[in-house]
Amino acid sequence: MKLLRFAVLIATVCVCLRPAHALDRHAFIFTKTKLQVSLDPATHTLAAEGTVEAKNISSQPQRDVVLQISSSLTWQSIASGGDELSWVGTQYTSDIDHTGALSEAVVRLPQPIAPGASVLLNVRYEGELTQSSTRLMRINTPEAIAARSDWDQLNPQFAAFRGIGYVAWYPIETEAVSLANGSEVYDQAAAWMALNAGSQLEVTFGWPLGDEKSGMPRLVSNGEQQPADNKSGSSSSAHFIFAGNQIPVVVLASFATLNRESSMVFHLPQRESLAKDYALAVERDIPVLEDWFGPPKHKVTIVELTNASALPFQVGSYLFAPLQQVPAGAANVAVARTLVHACFSSPRPWIMEGLATFAQALVREHELGRRAALAYLNRFGDALAAADRPGAALPPTQVEQEPVRPEGTATIAPQPLTQTNDDLFIHSKAAFVWWMLRDMLGDTALRSAIAAYRPADDREPSYIQRLLETRFTNKRSLEQFFDDWVYRDRGLPDFRIEAVSMRQKLAGDHVVAVTVENLGNVWAEVPVVLQSTEGERSERVVVPGHGRATIRISTPVVPTKAVVNDGSVPESDVSNNTATIESSSQPAKP
Repeated sequence: MKLLRFAVLIATVCVCLRPAHALDRHAFIFTKTKLQVSLDPATHTLAAEGTVEAKNISSQPQRDVVLQISSSLTWQSIASGGDELSWVGTQYTSDIDHTGALSEAVVRLPQPIAPGASVLLNVRYEGELTQSSTRLMRINTPEAIAARSDWDQLNPQFAAFRGIGYVAWYPIETEAVSLANGSEVYDQAAAWMALNAGSQLEVTFGWPLGDEKSGMPRLVSNGEQQPADNKSGSSSSAHFIFAGNQIPVVVLASFATLNRESSMVFHLPQRESLAKDYALAVERDIPVLEDWFGPPKHKVTIVELTNASALPFQVGSYLFAPLQQVPAGAANVAVARTLVHACFSSPRPWIMEGLATFAQALVREHELGRRAALAYLNRFGDALAAADRPGAALPPTQVEQEPVRPEGTATIAPQPLTQTNDDLFIHSKAAFVWWMLRDMLGDTALRSAIAAYRPADDREPSYIQRLLETRFTNKRSLEQFFDDWVYRDRGLPDFRIEAVSMRQKLAGDHVVAVTVENLGNVWAEVPVVLQSTEGERSERVVVPGHGRATIRISTPVVPTKAVVNDGSVPESDVSNNTATIESSSQPAKP
């Protein structure tokens, strides 16, 4: 009974301290966060202390600042100017963290902070950082897939963790989001990084030095490393600075280093041969991709994840991935995405990530031809078709960095490429957009546009469209294409061969007329292929949404089959793309 009374008393105090008005969790940005972080893999413990400079970006004075960290961590103290501040700590449910919740502190400041003004907060927190798939498991993700996706953890065998969207190991301020609500988590993480784009996270990490037998742990991260990297007594430290629009990734292991002209590979000592394979893959890709994206501006950095089942994670020119024995071609494709990030940059995710996946298809084409490249692009064809089907739920995917999509998730709203942060769209659909532009404009025009692209000039969505239009020799408007595929999400086309007829010319050649109907909403230019025992012949045709078009193809041999779409245009239904051409030359039924 005494315990019950105590709990009621605590609840009453929390209610009294809680602000009476609605909290504005977007009122502040953290312009500079400076932390000392101690890592103890043996006990899975992370302890941090430092300062957070919070700036009021709202139009009203603000007296309450919201600070959030992972629910596996606990706030110890929050102060300002040497004085402890009044704050209320609660668990705030949100899938922005792998545990599915945040430890939220609502801090009451002594005085309101005027718009544009800042306050410096001294913070201290600590707790365990163990692997958690809570957010994925509660929406019925298979356990094995969930563990592959949320691999963040701190332990002696595998210490690796990412920032916002994965683990809130540094203070953030966000609204609650759920993986069950389509791309909500991706949108929130992207919005937070955009809002804090000019901010800085400065971290000095400290960790046990280890011994000769177990190896000397080394901390590697994608931040800008400062010179202070030292060892003293039984501990070691390293200092990194991260930009606000960057997801920080930290890995701690007994690494050896392979340093090549175009790449740096951090690997376990016993995996040196695998590290050389990945470095060689980067070197093989450079001649293929530099014609498209220019030479690398800095090295590709590959950091081994010692958890062999972990899904690779790529950020900027860094690739965090298990090093595995794979065919040379697969390694070339895997590192191509990261190499593009080392050569080219864009502030628009659909351009940057779409081109990175497009580059992977280019590498596959260089090795095995166009069909293999299109097969690579279509790995997520079913997922893309389901996601772009109005009212459909997102299907599960589990390859590379594509988002884990548990069955039963909520339906999603339209995802225009210029607005979405969903990986399925900015990686896969955007790559198809670049491939279709290549087929429509040709390699020369597309390469020229990419070479002329300037991130600083890309101030509006139509910039890349205008740039492409000026590079095409025979001036061509791309307005309809961009309106249907980039500026809006009209779904996917659905091509059907409505009729086929064939006649023989006096010269002996045959002319085949193929009528294609598009049952979808989106405009598309698509190839029509005539197949025969002696090969193929194809022409391209433009088919508007809910429209039809007829293409006439001349061929010296009698074709046996007509096929619309060779896989270069993503489609909602490919089961009706083929029609048999009857030898009687009468119209053939699909």
